[in-house]
Amino acid sequence: MTKKISFILILVFFAYLVIEILGMVSYYVVFQELYSKKQVKKLITQILEVENVEFTNKSDSAGDVWVGNQVEVIHPYFGYFRDPERNQGITNQGFPSYQKKQDLNKKNDQINIAVFGGSFAKGTYFLGIEDLKKCFKFANKKVNIVNFAIGGYKQPQQLMVLNYLILMGAHFDIVINIDGFNEVALPFVENIKNKVSPFYPRNWLYRARDINDPVITKITSKIYFLTSVRRVVSRSVKEYKLYRSPTLTLIWRIIDNSINLRLAMTQDHLKEAIGSKNLGFAVKGPEYRFDSKEGMYDDLADVWMRSSISMKYLCDSYRIKYFHFIQPNQYDPDSKKFTSKERKIAFDPGHPYRNGVLNGYPKLRERGKQLIENGVNFKDLTYIFNENEELLYSDTCCHLNEQGYKLIVEKICEFIHNNE
Repeated sequence: MTKKISFILILVFFAYLVIEILGMVSYYVVFQELYSKKQVKKLITQILEVENVEFTNKSDSAGDVWVGNQVEVIHPYFGYFRDPERNQGITNQGFPSYQKKQDLNKKNDQINIAVFGGSFAKGTYFLGIEDLKKCFKFANKKVNIVNFAIGGYKQPQQLMVLNYLILMGAHFDIVINIDGFNEVALPFVENIKNKVSPFYPRNWLYRARDINDPVITKITSKIYFLTSVRRVVSRSVKEYKLYRSPTLTLIWRIIDNSINLRLAMTQDHLKEAIGSKNLGFAVKGPEYRFDSKEGMYDDLADVWMRSSISMKYLCDSYRIKYFHFIQPNQYDPDSKKFTSKERKIAFDPGHPYRNGVLNGYPKLRERGKQLIENGVNFKDLTYIFNENEELLYSDTCCHLNEQGYKLIVEKICEFIHNNE
């Protein structure tokens, strides 16, 4: 009897082995890449954490926009921020942070350092905060680093946030603004194409639209449903470690691709439905016209430059030291030495933001010289990786891994210490 059980177990084991081998071969045939647990885990993490804006109608509140599993709401001065009542890890001011309540009071034994910008700046805060603290270790002073960066923020939002916080009594010793990418990459793709002012917050059309329209409500509900299903399935694969099996991973990726395809089609339907509506001034803002794309990028760069100068003057008025940095980006020509592995992770020739970088970054660098002439402590970081072959970018948009942000923080600290 024991021999019979052993024989059955051996058969089951070999059957399992054959299924997994077939699954591994099928995985390569379907996705044209070798099965790798490490790469699959990264893919799951991207699905669960990447900040893809999803326009949904999960609640009855007008202006809600879901970013991953976080909800953004309209703010009368900032454009939008994260709802601290419905999100985890958000301060009482509405910004992602390690602190629930940020201490912004003036204290003799404390130095307050504020980080402004978009998701790149937010990543610098979250992945580089310990290095930032070491950088500003002053004798007998506590280093308090606070974050006011949110994905998609672009000038003049940083200026408006800083102005509002100071008016509300916040005290800062140092303000660090890291931006540039959003200012030139987002407006044409997300606002101008929808006949919305490029200087309004990103995707203002979706934030200010009449979400009570029954057709739009139905489509946005479907988007939320598909997004939720995709996340639940991916989270289950992660929690139950199903990615350890090539066969189960193959099945999951086929299901995920199918859901993602339906999600993309539904989002296209939403854009069509919104596009068929007559947009009011509250959504469109002042009509924006440009004679050429070069002229448009000149306008975007000019607003970016003037916003930074205004932040500098505002900081000067309150004896705050202001430092401004342009973030690097992988689509900026000759700005990074790519290995084949990093190129596969971080470079998409057809990415919608690529043209913004190609056309806008030269304009930003030109305006950078004018910022310096106007007394701004300004540093161009766009080429700091041009001799670096390390794996530093983490996605096809603009974000870095921990090592990448560590290098950013090193350059920021070096520049600040040289200009104190």
